[in-house]
Amino acid sequence: LPSQSVVEPLPCKDDLPPTEEHQRDTESTPVIFYHGTGSHLREIVWLQPVIEGVSKQIPDVQFEFFGGDRVERIFTDVANVRVLRQMSWKDYLCHCRSRPFDVGLAPLLPSRFNHVRSHVKFFDITRCGAAGIYSNRPPFDGIVESELNGLLVDDSKDAWVEAIVTLATSKDLRERLFQRALHDVQQRVRLRH
Repeated sequence: LPSQSVVEPLPCKDDLPPTEEHQRDTESTPVIFYHGTGSHLREIVWLQPVIEGVSKQIPDVQFEFFGGDRVERIFTDVANVRVLRQMSWKDYLCHCRSRPFDVGLAPLLPSRFNHVRSHVKFFDITRCGAAGIYSNRPPFDGIVESELNGLLVDDSKDAWVEAIVTLATSKDLRERLFQRALHDVQQRVRLRH
């Protein structure tokens, strides 16, 4: 039988946000994002009523997704949703540094495909300078310590709305979670080098 060991993914220097101090304009509208690919369509569909619920509580919040026409149709009736087309890795890294992001979403619904996923969304969200909300299941429950370096949330849509609203309206909590996540990613980058 082949070995059953799994090697944990480690971040690289590209997974760190720009070196200038992480600052947010206190008057800016929160930007909430889910940077998934076509393999995440199930999660995007699941997030639609969650995003709608957040919009009702915080009407001026901004959302960003990646996708094509189908994702645009999913969010047709939800205000302030920006859908970007897939881009190259180089362009994506530039995009992550191009604007302030506040809250990153990483829902992971039960499936055979998701069962073997890694926690790279933790690196992606931190790279964008944001605090993250993650599904309360592997692989995230192995790297995220809820309320320390992110939030772990069960699969209840109401719980996700509440978690997003909490982070979107609490700059101090977002900053505290982000700073600890950044510290954790920096430690892993050091392990790699």
